[in-house]
Amino acid sequence: MSDRQPVHAAGPATLPWWSRLARSLSLLLVLLVLLQVAVAFGILVSHRRGEAPPGRALTEAALAAGGLERVEFYSEDGVKLVGDLLGDTSRSPVVVFGHGYRDRRRGGDPLAQELLARGYAVLLFDFRGSGASGGAFSGAGALEGRDVAAALRWLERARGVPAARTAYVGFSMGAAAALMTASSLSRLAAVVLIAPYARLEDTCEARARHFLGLPLRPCFSPALAIFDKVLGVDCRQVNPVEHAAEVAPAPLLLLGAAGDWRVPPRELEAILAAARPPKEMIVLNCASHLQLGTLGPEVRQPVLEHLARFLPP
Repeated sequence: MSDRQPVHAAGPATLPWWSRLARSLSLLLVLLVLLQVAVAFGILVSHRRGEAPPGRALTEAALAAGGLERVEFYSEDGVKLVGDLLGDTSRSPVVVFGHGYRDRRRGGDPLAQELLARGYAVLLFDFRGSGASGGAFSGAGALEGRDVAAALRWLERARGVPAARTAYVGFSMGAAAALMTASSLSRLAAVVLIAPYARLEDTCEARARHFLGLPLRPCFSPALAIFDKVLGVDCRQVNPVEHAAEVAPAPLLLLGAAGDWRVPPRELEAILAAARPPKEMIVLNCASHLQLGTLGPEVRQPVLEHLARFLPP
């Protein structure tokens, strides 16, 4: 028999504790960076893209009221915006609707249907980064004020609808964005803003705590820096409340929900306090921000009453 002993393959040497710690910290750092990028682009990138023509009922209502036209116009920074022009704009008062964040112009269909029945014409349009409009990113209201101004400008210059025969209704981002271009609203016959946030950083703070259980700063300061860099803005300067006084002399209606954690009534109160007369605030006994966004009968009613008062059909 042989005296030679069997040879065993050597296993991997155990890493010293400091090497294992460094590896774990490096992995954690990578994960944190990815989280910050994901949060930033989660805000910036819209997930509801593509053309969405009006449904049959709205199409029939628009044609009965005088017309249905798909229109295109451009924001001041060259972004193409797409919309639907419903009804007869040559004689009827026109209501422009601005949709909410991560939505598109179809979000305004319930209100448009009722406005057409009451003798109004309607312009629904997609904000940048939403629906069929151009733009790679949604600015969550930081840049969309340019789109509101472009819609009002196009309606007046291309279709000859004077500001005195125009009203604006916006929900959430569409309402906050309008305040960022409040001087464009001042010549209108009426303005309705449904749940506009007062400050972008505050509404981002509310979402960070609600969905992730973490404070916005310092936990997501890098994500905010990415947001600012991509859009070329400073989110700390996106404060619609600071422009509320510029809406006057257009009569302003602020509409909110008692149970809205995204835009609580205290934010509406701050905007109301900053605005100049004529102004009014109504807080509905709704459960949530999203319930406001459905534009149900309880939401449409005060909107229609405000329009009928200052811009009768």
